[in-house]
Amino acid sequence: MKFLLASFFGGITALTCIGQNIPAAPSLAARIRNVGYRTQAQLSRDEKHDTARMLRNNVNEPNTPRATKEVREIAVEYARGLLHDEGYWRASVKTKLVPIHKYSGVQWFDVVFEIDEGAQYLLSRVAWTGMKEFEEADLDRLMAIRAGEIASRRRIAKGLEAARELYVGRGYVNCFLTPNTKFDDTTHTLTLEIAVDEGDQFHFGDLSLPGLDDAHREMLSQRWQTVRGTAYSPGKEEVFFRSVLRPADPKLRVYNYLLYREFIDAHFDQTERTVNFSIRFVPPPPIGNIH
Repeated sequence: MKFLLASFFGGITALTCIGQNIPAAPSLAARIRNVGYRTQAQLSRDEKHDTARMLRNNVNEPNTPRATKEVREIAVEYARGLLHDEGYWRASVKTKLVPIHKYSGVQWFDVVFEIDEGAQYLLSRVAWTGMKEFEEADLDRLMAIRAGEIASRRRIAKGLEAARELYVGRGYVNCFLTPNTKFDDTTHTLTLEIAVDEGDQFHFGDLSLPGLDDAHREMLSQRWQTVRGTAYSPGKEEVFFRSVLRPADPKLRVYNYLLYREFIDAHFDQTERTVNFSIRFVPPPPIGNIH
């Protein structure tokens, strides 16, 4: 399944990253101790705390040593995400890395974001184009943001993901949603235009059952006819296999569906626009008390 958020998460606005010229020894990995913010932006304490935590977790991963330049680039991306999530699309950021101490091959820094946040942008409207399966009102209802509210990147992305799930649930597994943002710097508003490329609708195709005895194969094949040829959806797929796995093989328990999902192969036939399945019936893996 494909989902495109073209030009939305990157390249919309430029944030400057002006750091101190702090050379670290080539052999030292850079790590972050504390993160501070100097800004008048309306950012909650929890949001700043969460961003700092995620930044530290990313940079301080012990198995991934990072150079100072890479840490600075990662830091500004986190700051940009935080600001966009709160509607500050024209903000600029100076990222300073303040050296604290060196220990055991690691240079520890404090990160200080000096933010010129600019205006907070509101959503003006959302416009959908290219759809055939759904009406614009159907898609609007899925958006987690309304006109006049803060133009939050996070909430816009949540609405786009809900729209994608709606299409996939009708079999449009190759649906592309391409958002384009237009800013009005006079009114400090953002217009979101979303181009929909639905692609072709996929349907349930064939089911093969290698390794299953004749009696159970006949039972499962008959059940398969109730979904074969209908529009594909991940939800319908799960409901079907949950309902048939245990009757087909008593060793399987319904609540262990996700464990046995690895034995179900799905093939998306791009020519026939079908989703074909194969279940490999093998002895269950020795995990837990499965009987």
